[in-house]
Amino acid sequence: MDLPARTAIDDPVLLAPDDAVLIADGAFLQRPEFDPYWDLRIYVDVIFDEVLRRGIARDQQWMGSAADAEHRYRTKYIPGERRYVDEVRPADRAQVVVGNEDVTAPTLLIRT
Repeated sequence: MDLPARTAIDDPVLLAPDDAVLIADGAFLQRPEFDPYWDLRIYVDVIFDEVLRRGIARDQQWMGSAADAEHRYRTKYIPGERRYVDEVRPADRAQVVVGNEDVTAPTLLIRT
């Protein structure tokens, strides 16, 4: 989905070669039912106040206004993410956790 353009992307399906490294980026990907598909889990950890601030700044144009973006984050995105964090605990499940509250000085936790 091209969110700013609000249009679906209808690209052809591509097959990766057997030796490819694929990276999946998205929300809620550490749910237990996906465990068989991941060799490595990376979680980017940001407090919800910062998620809200960044989301408003990044998405206000395509969402219509800063107020519309704030409303969507407060009523949809953050409650969904909060439930996911509480129930799935992705930071505890990940082998790599990137602390990304300060984009100029991220932290890195690697579990072996």
